[in-house]
Amino acid sequence: MRFHAAPPAGEWLNDPNGLVFAGGRYRLFAQHSGAAPDFTAIGWARFSSDDLLSWDFDGVVIPADATGFAYSGSVQSLPGGDLAAYLTRHRADGQPRQRQFRLISSDHGLTWVQDALPVGPSGDNVRDPFVWCAENGDRRMIVAEPCDWHAWQTTAPSRLSLWRQNKSEWEAAGVIDGAPAGVLWEVPALLDFGAAQVLLVSCVDRRDGGADCSVVARIGQFDGARFDVVSAQPLDHGPDFYAAVPNVAAGWPGEPVIVGWAASWATARQRVLPGGGHGGPVTLPRTVRLDGDRLRVAPIAAALPLARAMIPLGAGVTIVGDGAQLTIARTGTGALAVRRDADDPAQVWARTSADAVVSAAEEVTVFIDAGLVELFIAPAGVAVAAYVAGARAIVPGVPAFPAATPR
Repeated sequence: MRFHAAPPAGEWLNDPNGLVFAGGRYRLFAQHSGAAPDFTAIGWARFSSDDLLSWDFDGVVIPADATGFAYSGSVQSLPGGDLAAYLTRHRADGQPRQRQFRLISSDHGLTWVQDALPVGPSGDNVRDPFVWCAENGDRRMIVAEPCDWHAWQTTAPSRLSLWRQNKSEWEAAGVIDGAPAGVLWEVPALLDFGAAQVLLVSCVDRRDGGADCSVVARIGQFDGARFDVVSAQPLDHGPDFYAAVPNVAAGWPGEPVIVGWAASWATARQRVLPGGGHGGPVTLPRTVRLDGDRLRVAPIAAALPLARAMIPLGAGVTIVGDGAQLTIARTGTGALAVRRDADDPAQVWARTSADAVVSAAEEVTVFIDAGLVELFIAPAGVAVAAYVAGARAIVPGVPAFPAATPR
């Protein structure tokens, strides 16, 4: 792919787990396996970039080991320049099945040393620690406790547990619940806008045996022990956006950004990307701003010269591919309707987002990179990510930019 971090041929990529600026370059960490498309021997790989658009694949930096696969987590910057990664080690043959560990790196995330003992909670489904530093210097952690993937009908609903560090120990600080039965809550993250906070939760809808993915942004007030929700919205309105992670580590130059996995558990295992990679790439970095009780999303400014078109939304925009097409349009009430039609029934997807109110005068910025389509609707601040195999045409086609050239 030309301007996305993506898996090499024959290898697998899913959740981004950390985005930091270290050693003069941007460093992106994501779950990775060299045994695509099987979800085995999962570790973390690192990508590096000078501009958040051209990415070098640095290989596996946190492998699976005797303590388990390296599942999702988060990365912090420490005083002195070291990095700390908090992640879940998963062992299918052990109890507890999932435990949280801390690792330290002194070379910008290329090599890591893992603490001998786990930190925080453990259990059968206890994973994806998001760790940050509160204003008083205390470390806080949110951990997902999702319902079971296969036994979602009989296990308790998903929830998030809250933890605070007390010297060398982690102690429970509260619980956030409210997940619909059968919907996994995973990969939590927190954005602090001062007057309000935004809790990001990645959701896998297992009801009826499906696996549609989404990221929900809950806007409200967080005091470290509870989260009072004022409003909620999808962070992206398309079928291929999951595991959103913000850069929260110190030392980041410029405005904060979010990236996500440009795929869904409903379809990722069956998809082979152009170039032979599996799973999915990482999305374009997106800026986010809080506008009242709404979160507005936009592409980073450096990406705009790579846009394939900037056109009015009007009656709607369609991206045409090989055996598939993506359509975004307004309903009569101004809500956003997104539909992907495809020859493969597994790729057909449709959703109307009543909380995304858009006008015909909105401008749509279109990015297309090897089948990954990312649309940004302004000034509504709405994003849509969807995979359209062989995406090649935009209807209506009035590009304001020439076709992007390979980098």
